[in-house]
Amino acid sequence: MGTQTAQKQLYSVEEYLDLENSTNERHEYIHGSVIPMAGGSPRHNKIKVNFIIALGVALKDTSYQVFDSDQRLWIPANRTFTYPDVVVVREPILTADNDATAITNPTLIIEVLFEATRNYDRSQKFVTYRGIPSFQEYLLVEQNSVQIEQYAKQDDRHWLLAIHDDLNATLPLASIPVEIAIADLYHRVRF
Repeated sequence: MGTQTAQKQLYSVEEYLDLENSTNERHEYIHGSVIPMAGGSPRHNKIKVNFIIALGVALKDTSYQVFDSDQRLWIPANRTFTYPDVVVVREPILTADNDATAITNPTLIIEVLFEATRNYDRSQKFVTYRGIPSFQEYLLVEQNSVQIEQYAKQDDRHWLLAIHDDLNATLPLASIPVEIAIADLYHRVRF
């Protein structure tokens, strides 16, 4: 008697988009696999909102736009759809051929680290994002302490890492003309 192994269902891009457009839940799409998105904690969401507010004010009347985690991102080189916590895009906004609601040209991507996904955000997700030609900067933001990992693209093979952990310092962004007080990003966040 043989053993049966469960086979993971793979979806086409079209099947994924049909699923995504027919439900209120969000899913990432990675090489045919559909993965439900984890919900965020109040602390996670507060940090994300603080980033959106700070960036929105700083980039007002510029050629950059800020999007939250409802904005889908398509990475064709890796056949992946994701929903980053915060995305900054320089105009013009480019969208996917297969999905006019998914952007393809982010400059800055911010992920607030969540216990269940922190290793994925640091490793495979970063590798996936690096397949985007316009992508210049990646921020990984701790929600349980003051710490921001800033990866700034130097060239196609090199990224510079800076760690920011001083609540009284500022975060100078490398890809856009903005400097943000770290205290503003953690404003009203209780550890």
